[in-house]
Amino acid sequence: MGDGDATPTVRRRALAEAGLAAAGMAAFALLRSARVAGGMAAAGGLALVAGAFYLSLRSGWSPAMMLGFVPASRRTWFLTIVGVALGVGLGVAFRWVWMPDLFPETLTAFVWTAAAIGAAEEVLYRGYVQGRLTAAANAVPSPLMGEGKGEGDAGMVPRPALPGRDASDGGDLDKAHGRTRPAVARASEVPPCGPAGLSGRETPWFRGLAGMTVAVVLAAGAHTVYKTALFAWPPEGVAVDYTFLVTWTLLGGAAFGLVRAWAGNVWPALAAHVAFDMIAYGDAVRAPWWVWG
Repeated sequence: MGDGDATPTVRRRALAEAGLAAAGMAAFALLRSARVAGGMAAAGGLALVAGAFYLSLRSGWSPAMMLGFVPASRRTWFLTIVGVALGVGLGVAFRWVWMPDLFPETLTAFVWTAAAIGAAEEVLYRGYVQGRLTAAANAVPSPLMGEGKGEGDAGMVPRPALPGRDASDGGDLDKAHGRTRPAVARASEVPPCGPAGLSGRETPWFRGLAGMTVAVVLAAGAHTVYKTALFAWPPEGVAVDYTFLVTWTLLGGAAFGLVRAWAGNVWPALAAHVAFDMIAYGDAVRAPWWVWG
């Protein structure tokens, strides 16, 4: 199987994994909001997310890389600082619209729950979903490169040369048996799912930029669907401004997605969302109704 055969399979697999995770989270939010079976039915949605993770891990990705945690660079740390500033700015804007004070006067115990929820959403949507969508756009193979018949069998193809390494290192033909050995790249050797990606040859900049943009927008859209589903059935007497909810979540998610894409790492987006939640909900005495239902 050649590279031309592998690329569509890589794309389909990555799209399926991203779609399964996004659908699972939407189902979780909808079933929980509707309180189906007392909210217990929502666990089925989480099972779909777990299934998507399982498929990605089976493809050879390490858990850290699968979720967008790659070795940090100076750019990562710089953009993490940018992310914190972005999150604080969005938090202040949120309070300006909905609350009398621009900053919380004190931090309550709930702030840590809010921060943990925000971090988990970023790992899922910006780390995993956006990463898999970028892989689909740029046809990024897994480290195992087993795109045809599954990992560990004759469907393997030679691994492309990685920066600073010879192409035959770990992916050459086994002269003793006349076949290709499956090669597992170390996490530090595999480029992040950014605009260039790992496609066997360098992705043209315009294709990489288009792929990054599509991944950012679709991941933000998936997050928006989840958030809207979470607010689908508010308690009696509670009004929800869905226009604000959709617009805010979509634009905020796109901003978080951009810093994740530029860094090639989920840390800046995670820091941005945590900073936003700490400003927006830092003085909340109790969890809002949509948190615990």
